[in-house]
Amino acid sequence: MKQIALCLALALQTTAAMAADNFPSRPIRLIIPSGAGGITDILARYIAPKLGDTLGQQVVIDNRPGASGVVGSLIVTKAAPDGHTLLMVFPSHVTNPSLFPDVPYDTVTAFAPVTLVSAVSPVLIVSAQSPARTLAELIALGKSKPGSLNHGSTGIGSMGSLGATLLGTMAGFKFTQVVYKGGPQALTALLSGEIEFYLVGAVSTAVQQVKAGRVRALGVGARQRNAQLPDVPPIAGCAADCRPAARL
Repeated sequence: MKQIALCLALALQTTAAMAADNFPSRPIRLIIPSGAGGITDILARYIAPKLGDTLGQQVVIDNRPGASGVVGSLIVTKAAPDGHTLLMVFPSHVTNPSLFPDVPYDTVTAFAPVTLVSAVSPVLIVSAQSPARTLAELIALGKSKPGSLNHGSTGIGSMGSLGATLLGTMAGFKFTQVVYKGGPQALTALLSGEIEFYLVGAVSTAVQQVKAGRVRALGVGARQRNAQLPDVPPIAGCAADCRPAARL
């Protein structure tokens, strides 16, 4: 796994209207196609005030989760293409057309990219009560009980979903994926024992839980250690335990 570009801010259809002298003429609606409290939502709420100050208009956050981001994205495709409706997306925006045959818009032509917002490193966590204290032990546990481990994600095709699937494929163990509306719900499920592991979208989302001793971080999705969790090894360093079990 490597550091992944998490979010893009996208405008509908065209940004030509944004060049008008009177833009923006009203508050800007920033749709987040995931639940409140996740990394995409956190990033959006961080940049919204700064964007509003720059443009001289309020930026209103509108969470519209569902269907791996399709629900919120569809709303944006139906908005007027005048730059007043923006969409904050995550990796499933790109992968959805490959995973679902009935996405109700053309991902390439229906949106115009505005800017890359952030690149983040995911972190693999388990509850503090988990018998797995290392990534190698989690893999061994998964192999000893094929299909019995539950992994939480915020949607099929999301960064966590794809990352966990890649890990399972390379390490040679099967698991059950459980989809939640957002990151906070998946984290709650991990703490309650409903799922056994969770590839959370960003280190910053998990660091407080790790430091409080509620969850245990087994690896970060990068080639180097993260400064926020310096004691957690990179998943890329588990070559001895993650030999490809099948050609990808």
